[in-house]
Order: sequence, then C-alpha cells, then structure tokens
Amino acid sequence: MSLDGVFPYGRHRPRIHPSAFVTPGTYIVGRVTIKRGASVWFGAVLRGDFQPIVIGEESIIEDNVVVHGRVVGQRCVIGHGAVLHGCSVGAGAVIGAR
Repeated sequence: MSLDGVFPYGRHRPRIHPSAFVTPGTYIVGRVTIKRGASVWFGAVLRGDFQPIVIGEESIIEDNVVVHGRVVGQRCVIGHGAVLHGCSVGAGAVIGAR
C-alpha cells in the first residue's frame, strides 16, 4: 500500500486498516476510515473534508470513484467512475459505473 496520496485535513487524519488494499494514484484526505479487507482502486478520491467517510469491511471502491462524505456499508461494490456526495450506502449494495 502506498501512502503517497494520504493527506491530513486540519486536525483529521485518514485511518486505514492494515489489511485494506489501497493502490497508488488514489487520494484519501481528512476524516476517512477504511476498514478491514476493503480495497480502493486507481484514481479514486475519498475527500473527508465535508463529512466523515467510512468505507465498510470488505467493500470495493473501484477505479476513479469520488466519495465526498458519509458511509459505505460493508461488502459493497462502488462501480468505476461513480460519484457519491453526502449519501449513505447500505451493506451489500452495488452502485453501478458512472
């Protein structure tokens, strides 16, 4: 896991579980928690400046996804290029590409 794209925002720092998989080329900023077994793929942006973001256990955030605030439940799949703004995604949900 590369931490090059992980940034604090104000007094908040991202928290990434050691078993999470985060590719290079992602940006994880501020109040972001990535739980056990989750994965975040190339080009994804998780911006925890507006509201906290929690990526649930074993969830997959695919390439070029933008998440700006709230919760993605456990075992979710967020499809390529999706944009999630200020919403909560329940456990087991699948959000299609774009």
